[in-house]
Parts: sequence; C-alpha cells; structure tokens
Amino acid sequence: FSKVIQVTDPNQIHLIGHSFGAATQLLAAQQWTSNTESSSSPSSSSAAAAQYPIKSLLVLDAWAFALQENVIKRGLSDSSSISLLLSIISEDWVTNPECDPLVQFLQNSLSSKTTNVLSYYAKDSVHQSFSDSEAWFPSWVATRVKNRGTNEKRHVTIRTVVQFWKDRLDDTTNDDDDDNLASKKKKKKRPASNTSQGGGGGFGGAALEPCPCGSQETYAACCGKLHQDVNSYRMATAEQVVRARYSAYAKKQPDFLIASTHPMHKDFDTDLKRWKSTIKTNMYDNFDMPRCVIVEENYGPSNDTATVRFIAEMVLRETGETTSFMETSTFERAKTHGAWLYRNGTIEAAPGDVQDDDGTAVPKEDDGNESMEQKLANML
Repeated sequence: FSKVIQVTDPNQIHLIGHSFGAATQLLAAQQWTSNTESSSSPSSSSAAAAQYPIKSLLVLDAWAFALQENVIKRGLSDSSSISLLLSIISEDWVTNPECDPLVQFLQNSLSSKTTNVLSYYAKDSVHQSFSDSEAWFPSWVATRVKNRGTNEKRHVTIRTVVQFWKDRLDDTTNDDDDDNLASKKKKKKRPASNTSQGGGGGFGGAALEPCPCGSQETYAACCGKLHQDVNSYRMATAEQVVRARYSAYAKKQPDFLIASTHPMHKDFDTDLKRWKSTIKTNMYDNFDMPRCVIVEENYGPSNDTATVRFIAEMVLRETGETTSFMETSTFERAKTHGAWLYRNGTIEAAPGDVQDDDGTAVPKEDDGNESMEQKLANML
C-alpha cells in the first residue's frame, strides 16, 4: 500500500470497475467511507481512509447481484468524500434482471449530501464493450461472438464513457470551485423586507419563480424537482416529463434532456459532449419559453408506452414574435428504473392561438417528424 501511495496523488483517488469488479468497487468504497466516518476506531485502515479519501466511482455493468442485502440497502448514503458515483450500463444489460440490485444501490445512495449519483446506458453496446476483450478480434469476429455491439466501432464505447466520466468530474469540480468562491465573497447586507411572507427556502429566490411550463406552480415545486431529483423524475408521469423537458430548454438543463431521451431516438448521440453543445446552441440564446399547453395524454395497455400531445409556445427575443407548434411525443418506460424516456415526436401546425389547458385544440396539417431541437433550429 505504501509503495502505491508514493506514486499516487492522494487527492485524486478514483475507483473504476467492470462487472464483478465494479461490484467490488462499490463494496470497497462503502467500507472505505465507513472507515473515514469512524471516529472511534484508531485503526490504521481508518487513518488511511481519512488521509486518502475516494473522489469518485465509475462502475460499468456493475454485477451488484453478488453484494449482500445490507450492502445494497446502505449504498453510499453516508459518504462525505465521494463527489460522483457514475454507473454506465450496456444496452444488452438493460433488460437483465440482475441489474435490479444495482438500481437499488444507486437509489439508496441518493440520500448522500455530497455524492452526485448518475446512471446511463450506452447505445448499441454489450457487456464486453467495457473490457479489452472487444479489441482482441477483428471487427467481424468481435461482432459475431458478441464481444461488440452490432453497429459498434472498435473502442468507441469505452472511449466515450471515459470522456463522459471526465466531463462529469469537471462539472463537479467547477461546482465545488463556484461554491468555494461564493463562500469567500463578502455578503452584502440586504434591506429589511416590509412583508411578512417567508423566503424561498433551500432553492433561494428561484423557489418563488413561476415554472416555465405554465403550470401556475413555482419552478422549485414543479419541473425543478425533476431536474434536480432523480427519484422525482422516475416517479413522474409522461405529462410531467414533457413539461420538465420544455422547462429544461428555458432553464438551461441539457443534462436532463439527455437523460430523458431514449437511446433509440434518432437524435441520440454517443458523443455526449457534442450533443450537449448542440442542444445549448439551438435552444437557449434566441428564444424565451413562456409556457407548454398539454392537449391530451394517453397510456398503452401495459403502461410501458405513452403519448402526449402538447403545444409549445416560444418568443423570438430579437423580434418579440410569438410562435408555437404542436407535437405528439411518444415515450417508453426505461426497463431498469421505470422513468419515461422520449422515443420520438411528430410535429404539427399549432391550431391557431394557444388555448388554456382545459381548452380544445384541433391539429392541423402534419408538418413532418422533426424533433423539438430541429424545429427551433430551423426557425433561426
């Protein structure tokens, strides 16, 4: 251990694992954190844990089925040093019932005040895409023996995952830097309020801002919950996800748009950094998003598919011109965590002036099958 530490930056310890190795890393992180939090044990392990805290975990197709139930229930809920727990699942493992313990571990880690828990799955990948065995064979052999996805290129999955992990670490570091900078700034005294109403609570003033989706609720009580809390997103209806996606354009939340998009959507991009940049370019600089009107909502017989028809209203900032369009969005439930994922959408002309939620709306001539991103981009 001492020899390893001599050539290691003790402030940058990250654990990465695949399959059973990923489950081992989850257990190791939990035990290491326990040693860090232990104030009564003077053991060498607790001292080492306190001196060398783990910064992040990247687990790939973690086979948490092998972990004991008490480990699953605890998760990383009491972590104070781990800033990021990122789980990536291959597409062929999405329907694997042995993923359920991993989902439970991640859910039980959400109560941690310091750990950002994220989970995604990689399009057109298999379990071996995260290992070096996919590179042992020529492409046609690797595909034939299912060491690589049908349309997966050599190394593309693991390289994308590593870059995505690095980007999430950078986001976490930048957030920490912003918090530290803010804490160093001298706070100005505010004049006493002449009202007896309370403030905005934990969200600050943002709690009092109306939600962009037009629900007449505050952002913090409406779409903000889905943007900030994974559990709220997973429990949301398809209509609520539509509203949250609309508000994500207004509130500059590209991560939510990416997380709530089905991997089989035609615009899904494995280069998440490029995709995020595209969303930012097309969405935020030119439009205000005043409201989203839900026209109708329907669910499939097995409750694993849904369609939502809505009218999106937008205002071009340069001219103040108001425009709108109607979309019928199709959603599918994620098999791993049950959240609604945006599968595709059909754009139609909006039926005249936008009506209130209880008004009627008759669709006009079909305007194609553009995504919301494409619709807005074409209007610029």
